[in-house]
Amino acid sequence: MDLTKTVADVLVPRILRIPDYQRGYAWQREHVQDFLDDLRLLEDGHRHYTGTLVLLGSTSPVVDDNFNALVTADVVDGQQRLTTIALLIDALSRAIAASGDTQAADGLRRQFLVTSKDGAPLLKLRVQSDAKDVWQSLIEGKAVEAPATLAGKRLLEASRQIREHVDGSSQSRV
Repeated sequence: MDLTKTVADVLVPRILRIPDYQRGYAWQREHVQDFLDDLRLLEDGHRHYTGTLVLLGSTSPVVDDNFNALVTADVVDGQQRLTTIALLIDALSRAIAASGDTQAADGLRRQFLVTSKDGAPLLKLRVQSDAKDVWQSLIEGKAVEAPATLAGKRLLEASRQIREHVDGSSQSRV
């Protein structure tokens, strides 16, 4: 039995929560760079093996405004990678929007990052309370206040690093 899943298999049908008992976002610049280098060096037609994710699901799904039943699950293992992947998707959607294709960018965001419930944004990945405000501001495209926690600072730095990488990659193709 193949348990290998794509990012879409994991993110699209779920609302994921990283519980407070998990460590906060801890990846530093070199960890993020290693991840980006792995993706950049991936040969055409090959998939990137990101590693193991362990999710603990709940029994009651959340039904969003589009009538999608989204299973809620806690991320027990893999929260650093999953958060970094979500930051990459956010950066890619912003680059797509900047190129003028706002419809594709919005679709990418709705599929992977944010949906709505009762007319309010509903993040599809929720991080621990020590970086929650930074995360929400990043994903919703709001100004980020100076982070008060180390996890918040590292999350903001990773977002900047990934955006610079994506912006540099898209400009080098022009």
